[in-house]
Amino acid sequence: MNHEQDFFEQCSHNRTDQELSNAKKAFLLVQEGAVFAVARDYTQAIASYDKALEIQPNNFSIWDVRGDALRKLSRYEEAIASYDQAIAIKPDYPYSWWSRGDVLERLGRYEEAIVSYEQALKVQPDLHRVAFKKSLLLIKTGKFFNSIDQPENLWSIKIILNKIGFYLNLLLRLIFTTPIKYLLLFFITLTVVLTYGEKSLVEAIKQGLSIIFSTAVFLLIARELWTRRSKINFVYKIYFCSGILSYFRAFLIACITIFIGSIIYIYAPDFLKWGWGNLIFGNSANLALQPIDTAYQASQKVNEIQGNGFDYGWLFLLPVWLLLILVLPFWAEVEEKMFRKGAHSWKKMAINSLNFGLIHLTMGIPICWALTLSIPGFLFACRYKYVYHRHLKKFDDDQKAQEAGVKASTADHAIYNAILITISIAVMLLVK
Repeated sequence: MNHEQDFFEQCSHNRTDQELSNAKKAFLLVQEGAVFAVARDYTQAIASYDKALEIQPNNFSIWDVRGDALRKLSRYEEAIASYDQAIAIKPDYPYSWWSRGDVLERLGRYEEAIVSYEQALKVQPDLHRVAFKKSLLLIKTGKFFNSIDQPENLWSIKIILNKIGFYLNLLLRLIFTTPIKYLLLFFITLTVVLTYGEKSLVEAIKQGLSIIFSTAVFLLIARELWTRRSKINFVYKIYFCSGILSYFRAFLIACITIFIGSIIYIYAPDFLKWGWGNLIFGNSANLALQPIDTAYQASQKVNEIQGNGFDYGWLFLLPVWLLLILVLPFWAEVEEKMFRKGAHSWKKMAINSLNFGLIHLTMGIPICWALTLSIPGFLFACRYKYVYHRHLKKFDDDQKAQEAGVKASTADHAIYNAILITISIAVMLLVK
């Protein structure tokens, strides 16, 4: 805010010599107050501004800087009165409205603060920071979704997404350009903080990391779907051309996995229940599925804010479900090529299935669940082996037989994952 320019414009226009002399005195007093303000001696700054106002009581700029000094001293009611004086003199000065809204926000008078921010935006619509602050207050008061189509709110959403993208890009650069030893030191430090840190700090870190990882997974899914958009027909074939038996096998495998995994988890020793997901997220969810939990938590907060009886969980979780359903066949195909293709002996199948389960430890699941996943891994391997030998016997072409086996096991694997995700989301939405 260029108060000096505003001050001079008021002081030098059509003034007599005496008035100019008084204006200079007022200006020097304002400068004196500014020096005190820089030195954080706001009490003396206010005294200087008061003297200046005795000379120039209709100078809105002095009232505005006086309000700033009062705000620094947390004398909020007096600050509001000072801003009101500035606004009464010059109602089209957006920064007084902005500052007034900020003080009202600090006092918890959100409705009045929103009005002040709106007035500032009417005068100068490109004050994006004001629009952002207004949107945050609308969220706090539960009115954001009722006015989401307003330009300043749309701009606020853009700012939020840009900030998320910036910090996520920064995080990824740090991860991929930092030597392993420093990454290891970071994770050790993070583990110590999350284990022994103050509860409020730990919760804040967990929430932040959950949002970061969820955003990263969401962007990864979006990127995967975009790069494979020309192969979307592959998804259609998996879900609609695999046959009812694939769904039956996948559902049976899902039931077996859930049943055995639950039994093992109940009776397993504590160290087998550990996974880095428990430490960071506070739950044992697969990292790839973390967006589901984050979306659910966000929907619950919106439900609390809105309080209109409508369950926003459907609006938050269904898009996440759809994205996951679309990307699962591609991910399943990658895993089948890694762990099933070429495994034709029972020994190789068993080893690869165990590796398939243990590789999921990198996704944050507990050790016992990683071991459990070797069971569906082995069943997918059996499906691969059966189709492989059938095609090899029929066509006597090893390459085509392997491709057919991978295609068959990929279908079962993708549908199995889709069933598990659908069950998880259905439980979240239906069980209160």
